[in-house]
Amino acid sequence: MAQTIVHIGHGKTGSSAIQSFLALNAELLRAFGIEYPWHDSFAAAREGRITSGNYDSFYRLEQRPAGMVLFSSEKFCRDVVNRPEFLERLAGIGGQVKIICYTRDLFDHFLSAYGQLIKRGRGTDSPRAYAERHKIFRVLARVIDRLEEAGIALELTNYSRLDGPIEMDFAHRILGAEAARLLDQAQRVDGAVNRSLTRAELALQRLFNEYAAFPTARFISDALCNALPEIRGERPPLDSETCNLLIERNRDAIARINRRLPAGEAIRLEPPADAGSAGGSYVFSEDQLRVLARSVSEEIAKSRKAGRQT
Repeated sequence: MAQTIVHIGHGKTGSSAIQSFLALNAELLRAFGIEYPWHDSFAAAREGRITSGNYDSFYRLEQRPAGMVLFSSEKFCRDVVNRPEFLERLAGIGGQVKIICYTRDLFDHFLSAYGQLIKRGRGTDSPRAYAERHKIFRVLARVIDRLEEAGIALELTNYSRLDGPIEMDFAHRILGAEAARLLDQAQRVDGAVNRSLTRAELALQRLFNEYAAFPTARFISDALCNALPEIRGERPPLDSETCNLLIERNRDAIARINRRLPAGEAIRLEPPADAGSAGGSYVFSEDQLRVLARSVSEEIAKSRKAGRQT
Protein backbone atom coordinates (compact mmCIF):
# COMPACT_ATOMS: atom_id res chain seq x y z
CA MET A 1 0.00 0.00 0.00
CA ALA A 2 1.23 3.51 -0.83
CA GLN A 3 2.19 5.42 2.31
CA THR A 4 3.53 8.89 3.02
CA ILE A 5 5.46 9.39 6.26
CA VAL A 6 6.52 12.85 7.41
CA HIS A 7 8.86 13.28 10.36
CA ILE A 8 8.21 16.79 11.68
CA GLY A 9 10.77 17.08 14.47
CA HIS A 10 10.18 18.98 16.62
CA GLY A 11 13.38 20.93 17.24
CA LYS A 12 16.12 19.52 19.49
CA THR A 13 14.81 15.96 19.49
CA GLY A 14 17.50 14.19 17.46
CA SER A 15 16.36 15.28 13.99
CA SER A 16 19.90 15.81 12.67
CA ALA A 17 20.86 12.26 13.69
CA ILE A 18 17.78 10.86 11.91
CA GLN A 19 18.51 12.89 8.78
CA SER A 20 22.16 11.81 8.67
CA PHE A 21 21.04 8.19 9.01
CA LEU A 22 18.46 8.57 6.22
CA ALA A 23 20.86 10.35 3.85
CA LEU A 24 23.62 7.79 4.45
CA ASN A 25 21.23 4.92 3.73
CA ALA A 26 19.00 6.35 1.00
CA GLU A 27 19.92 3.55 -1.43
CA LEU A 28 19.45 0.85 1.21
CA LEU A 29 16.07 2.32 2.17
CA ARG A 30 15.01 2.08 -1.47
CA ALA A 31 15.75 -1.64 -1.38
CA PHE A 32 13.29 -1.86 1.52
CA GLY A 33 10.62 -0.03 -0.49
CA ILE A 34 11.17 3.40 1.08
CA GLU A 35 11.94 6.45 -1.04
CA TYR A 36 13.69 9.29 0.80
CA PRO A 37 13.64 11.98 -1.93
CA TRP A 38 17.00 13.51 -2.71
CA HIS A 39 17.98 16.91 -1.35
CA ASP A 40 21.16 18.91 -1.92
CA SER A 41 21.94 18.74 1.81
CA PHE A 42 22.58 14.97 1.64
CA ALA A 43 26.36 15.35 1.26
CA ALA A 44 26.58 17.38 4.47
CA ALA A 45 24.18 15.04 6.28
CA ARG A 46 26.26 12.00 5.31
CA GLU A 47 29.27 13.62 6.99
CA GLY A 48 27.30 14.17 10.19
CA ARG A 49 26.99 17.90 9.67
CA ILE A 50 23.92 19.93 10.62
CA THR A 51 21.14 20.02 8.01
CA SER A 52 17.39 20.61 7.75
CA GLY A 53 16.50 17.31 6.08
CA ASN A 54 14.69 17.10 2.73
CA TYR A 55 12.14 19.82 3.47
CA ASP A 56 12.21 21.41 -0.01
CA SER A 57 11.82 18.01 -1.68
CA PHE A 58 8.33 17.70 -0.15
CA TYR A 59 7.13 20.86 -1.87
CA ARG A 60 8.94 20.07 -5.14
CA LEU A 61 7.69 16.50 -5.52
CA GLU A 62 5.87 16.16 -8.85
CA GLN A 63 5.25 12.44 -9.10
CA ARG A 64 4.70 10.23 -6.09
CA PRO A 65 7.01 7.18 -5.97
CA ALA A 66 5.45 3.75 -5.48
CA GLY A 67 5.46 2.28 -1.98
CA MET A 68 6.50 4.45 0.94
CA VAL A 69 7.80 8.01 0.52
CA LEU A 70 9.53 9.64 3.49
CA PHE A 71 10.26 13.26 4.39
CA SER A 72 12.04 14.66 7.43
CA SER A 73 12.43 18.24 8.63
CA GLU A 74 11.77 20.21 11.79
CA LYS A 75 10.32 22.96 9.61
CA PHE A 76 7.22 20.82 8.99
CA CYS A 77 6.18 21.19 12.64
CA ARG A 78 5.31 24.85 12.25
CA ASP A 79 4.01 24.28 8.71
CA VAL A 80 1.19 22.18 10.19
CA VAL A 81 -0.29 25.29 11.81
CA ASN A 82 1.21 28.15 9.78
CA ARG A 83 1.27 26.94 6.17
CA PRO A 84 -2.12 25.68 4.89
CA GLU A 85 -0.59 24.24 1.73
CA PHE A 86 1.32 21.70 3.83
CA LEU A 87 -1.80 19.71 4.69
CA GLU A 88 -3.26 20.34 1.23
CA ARG A 89 -0.13 18.99 -0.46
CA LEU A 90 0.01 16.07 1.96
CA ALA A 91 -3.51 15.10 0.96
CA GLY A 92 -2.60 15.51 -2.71
CA ILE A 93 0.41 13.17 -2.52
CA GLY A 94 -2.01 10.34 -1.81
CA GLY A 95 -1.78 7.04 0.00
CA GLN A 96 -1.95 6.42 3.72
CA VAL A 97 -0.46 9.32 5.70
CA LYS A 98 1.40 9.19 9.02
CA ILE A 99 3.14 11.97 10.92
CA ILE A 100 6.01 11.09 13.27
CA CYS A 101 6.96 13.56 15.98
CA TYR A 102 9.32 13.39 18.94
CA THR A 103 9.07 15.64 21.96
CA ARG A 104 11.19 15.96 25.08
CA ASP A 105 11.11 16.69 28.82
CA LEU A 106 10.71 20.41 29.52
CA PHE A 107 14.17 21.26 30.83
CA ASP A 108 15.96 18.83 28.52
CA HIS A 109 14.39 20.68 25.63
CA PHE A 110 14.79 24.20 26.98
CA LEU A 111 18.49 23.84 27.72
CA SER A 112 19.18 22.21 24.36
CA ALA A 113 17.12 24.83 22.49
CA TYR A 114 18.85 27.65 24.33
CA GLY A 115 22.20 26.21 23.33
CA GLN A 116 21.04 26.02 19.72
CA LEU A 117 19.85 29.64 19.83
CA ILE A 118 23.33 30.74 20.82
CA LYS A 119 25.11 28.22 18.61
CA ARG A 120 23.37 28.85 15.30
CA GLY A 121 20.65 31.45 15.88
CA ARG A 122 22.91 34.44 16.62
CA GLY A 123 21.21 34.67 20.01
CA THR A 124 22.46 36.90 22.81
CA ASP A 125 19.67 36.15 25.33
CA SER A 126 20.32 35.09 28.89
CA PRO A 127 18.53 31.85 29.89
CA ARG A 128 15.95 33.99 31.76
CA ALA A 129 15.19 36.11 28.68
CA TYR A 130 14.83 33.03 26.53
CA ALA A 131 12.50 31.38 29.07
CA GLU A 132 10.06 34.26 28.54
CA ARG A 133 9.64 33.37 24.87
CA HIS A 134 10.24 29.61 24.77
CA LYS A 135 7.03 28.22 23.24
CA ILE A 136 7.61 24.94 21.40
CA PHE A 137 5.22 23.02 23.68
CA ARG A 138 2.42 25.46 22.95
CA VAL A 139 3.17 25.07 19.26
CA LEU A 140 3.12 21.28 19.61
CA ALA A 141 -0.25 21.37 21.40
CA ARG A 142 -1.64 23.32 18.42
CA VAL A 143 -0.04 20.86 15.98
CA ILE A 144 -1.79 17.96 17.75
CA ASP A 145 -5.15 19.76 17.58
CA ARG A 146 -4.71 20.61 13.89
CA LEU A 147 -3.77 17.06 12.90
CA GLU A 148 -6.75 15.68 14.82
CA GLU A 149 -9.05 18.11 13.00
CA ALA A 150 -7.57 16.97 9.66
CA GLY A 151 -7.91 13.29 10.57
CA ILE A 152 -4.19 12.61 10.10
CA ALA A 153 -2.50 9.93 12.21
CA LEU A 154 0.16 11.21 14.59
CA GLU A 155 2.79 8.99 16.20
CA LEU A 156 4.14 10.96 19.16
CA THR A 157 6.89 9.80 21.50
CA ASN A 158 9.14 11.28 24.17
CA TYR A 159 12.77 11.47 23.06
CA SER A 160 13.82 11.71 26.72
CA ARG A 161 12.47 8.18 27.34
CA LEU A 162 14.34 6.42 24.53
CA ASP A 163 16.61 3.57 25.63
CA GLY A 164 18.91 3.61 22.60
CA PRO A 165 19.91 5.72 19.59
CA ILE A 166 17.04 7.59 17.97
CA GLU A 167 17.95 6.13 14.56
CA MET A 168 17.03 2.67 15.87
CA ASP A 169 13.72 3.89 17.24
CA PHE A 170 12.90 5.68 13.99
CA ALA A 171 13.78 2.64 11.89
CA HIS A 172 11.30 0.54 13.87
CA ARG A 173 8.61 3.18 13.40
CA ILE A 174 8.92 3.14 9.63
CA LEU A 175 9.70 -0.55 9.05
CA GLY A 176 8.36 -2.47 12.04
CA ALA A 177 9.70 -6.04 12.14
CA GLU A 178 11.95 -5.37 9.11
CA ALA A 179 13.89 -2.70 10.99
CA ALA A 180 16.41 -5.14 12.46
CA ARG A 181 17.42 -6.32 8.99
CA LEU A 182 17.84 -2.72 7.81
CA LEU A 183 19.91 -1.78 10.86
CA ASP A 184 22.22 -4.78 10.35
CA GLN A 185 23.20 -3.35 6.95
CA ALA A 186 22.94 0.39 7.62
CA GLN A 187 25.79 2.87 7.80
CA ARG A 188 26.07 5.27 10.73
CA VAL A 189 27.89 8.52 11.31
CA ASP A 190 30.83 8.27 13.71
CA GLY A 191 30.37 10.52 16.75
CA ALA A 192 27.50 12.76 17.79
CA VAL A 193 25.52 14.76 15.23
CA ASN A 194 24.85 18.39 16.16
CA ARG A 195 26.29 18.00 19.66
CA SER A 196 25.68 20.58 22.38
CA LEU A 197 28.35 23.15 23.22
CA THR A 198 30.40 23.19 26.38
CA ARG A 199 29.86 26.14 28.72
CA ALA A 200 33.08 27.72 27.46
CA GLU A 201 32.08 27.28 23.79
CA LEU A 202 28.61 28.65 24.53
CA ALA A 203 30.02 31.75 26.27
CA LEU A 204 32.42 32.36 23.37
CA GLN A 205 29.73 32.05 20.68
CA ARG A 206 27.35 34.30 22.65
CA LEU A 207 30.04 37.02 22.78
CA PHE A 208 30.68 36.69 19.04
CA ASN A 209 26.93 37.03 18.48
CA GLU A 210 26.93 40.20 20.58
CA TYR A 211 29.91 41.92 19.00
CA ALA A 212 30.08 40.70 15.40
CA ALA A 213 27.95 42.43 12.77
CA PHE A 214 27.75 39.24 10.69
CA PRO A 215 27.02 35.53 11.33
CA THR A 216 29.95 33.72 12.93
CA ALA A 217 28.56 30.26 13.79
CA ARG A 218 30.01 28.68 10.66
CA PHE A 219 33.59 29.25 11.78
CA ILE A 220 33.07 29.17 15.56
CA SER A 221 30.49 26.72 16.92
CA ASP A 222 29.94 24.75 13.68
CA ALA A 223 33.70 24.34 13.31
CA LEU A 224 33.98 23.05 16.88
CA CYS A 225 31.02 20.65 16.60
CA ASN A 226 32.04 19.26 13.22
CA ALA A 227 35.73 18.82 14.11
CA LEU A 228 35.22 17.58 17.69
CA PRO A 229 31.90 15.67 17.78
CA GLU A 230 33.06 13.48 20.67
CA ILE A 231 33.17 16.35 23.20
CA ARG A 232 30.32 16.18 25.70
CA GLY A 233 28.08 19.25 25.88
CA GLU A 234 27.34 21.01 29.16
CA ARG A 235 24.24 22.62 30.63
CA PRO A 236 24.08 26.41 30.76
CA PRO A 237 23.34 27.79 34.24
CA LEU A 238 19.74 28.23 35.46
CA ASP A 239 18.48 29.98 38.59
CA SER A 240 15.31 29.03 40.49
CA GLU A 241 13.37 32.04 39.22
CA THR A 242 13.99 31.04 35.61
CA CYS A 243 13.00 27.44 36.39
CA ASN A 244 9.70 28.51 37.98
CA LEU A 245 8.90 30.85 35.10
CA LEU A 246 9.48 28.11 32.55
CA ILE A 247 7.25 25.63 34.38
CA GLU A 248 4.35 28.05 34.74
CA ARG A 249 4.50 29.18 31.10
CA ASN A 250 4.40 25.59 29.79
CA ARG A 251 2.34 23.66 32.34
CA ASP A 252 -1.03 23.79 30.53
CA ALA A 253 0.33 22.97 27.05
CA ILE A 254 2.35 20.06 28.41
CA ALA A 255 -0.71 18.68 30.20
CA ARG A 256 -2.52 18.63 26.83
CA ILE A 257 0.42 16.94 25.11
CA ASN A 258 0.80 14.34 27.86
CA ARG A 259 -2.73 13.10 27.16
CA ARG A 260 -1.52 12.03 23.70
CA LEU A 261 1.73 10.36 24.77
CA PRO A 262 2.00 6.61 25.46
CA ALA A 263 1.86 5.45 29.07
CA GLY A 264 5.14 6.06 30.85
CA GLU A 265 6.30 8.76 28.42
CA ALA A 266 4.77 11.86 30.03
CA ILE A 267 6.84 15.03 29.66
CA ARG A 268 8.47 15.84 33.00
CA LEU A 269 8.51 19.40 34.33
CA GLU A 270 11.11 18.97 37.09
CA PRO A 271 14.22 21.18 36.75
CA PRO A 272 17.64 19.49 36.63
CA ALA A 273 19.63 19.16 39.81
CA ASP A 274 22.92 19.92 38.02
CA ALA A 275 22.12 23.10 36.09
CA GLY A 276 25.23 24.79 37.50
CA SER A 277 25.84 28.38 38.47
CA ALA A 278 26.60 31.45 36.41
CA GLY A 279 30.03 33.02 36.08
CA GLY A 280 33.34 31.45 36.95
CA SER A 281 36.16 30.38 34.64
CA TYR A 282 35.83 28.83 31.21
CA VAL A 283 38.10 26.00 30.06
CA PHE A 284 39.17 25.18 26.51
CA SER A 285 41.25 22.15 25.60
CA GLU A 286 44.21 22.41 23.24
CA ASP A 287 42.14 20.68 20.54
CA GLN A 288 39.35 23.26 20.88
CA LEU A 289 41.83 26.14 20.70
CA ARG A 290 43.51 24.61 17.66
CA VAL A 291 40.16 24.25 15.84
CA LEU A 292 39.25 27.85 16.69
CA ALA A 293 42.63 29.26 15.65
CA ARG A 294 42.54 27.40 12.33
CA SER A 295 38.92 28.26 11.57
CA VAL A 296 39.17 31.96 12.46
CA SER A 297 42.45 32.25 10.54
CA GLU A 298 40.84 30.73 7.45
CA GLU A 299 37.97 33.19 7.73
CA ILE A 300 40.37 36.13 8.00
CA ALA A 301 42.23 34.88 4.91
CA LYS A 302 38.99 34.62 2.94
CA SER A 303 38.00 38.15 3.97
CA ARG A 304 41.32 39.55 2.90
CA LYS A 305 41.22 37.74 -0.40
CA ALA A 306 37.75 39.15 -1.06
CA GLY A 307 38.98 42.64 -0.27
CA ARG A 308 36.92 43.01 2.88
CA GLN A 309 38.23 44.57 6.05
CA THR A 310 38.75 42.25 9.01
